[in-house]
Amino acid sequence: MASEFNKDWECIDSSADTMYIQLRMSMLQSAGLRAVILNRKDSVYNAFGTVELYVHRDDFLKAKHLLETDEEE
Repeated sequence: MASEFNKDWECIDSSADTMYIQLRMSMLQSAGLRAVILNRKDSVYNAFGTVELYVHRDDFLKAKHLLETDEEE
């Protein structure tokens, strides 16, 4: 499963701010795109590490455009 995930999904954004990534994932999912979060934060201290937003590679260009458009507003 892990190798299939790596092959079919691409990281499009990452941040230490979990809520920021969750909002961006919701925006992509609302547009009908496949998006998931991979939480790489330390489970004990939660202040270290990042949260990564992945999109299916078939949706990558559309997702990138949506995220860039959102940042411009």
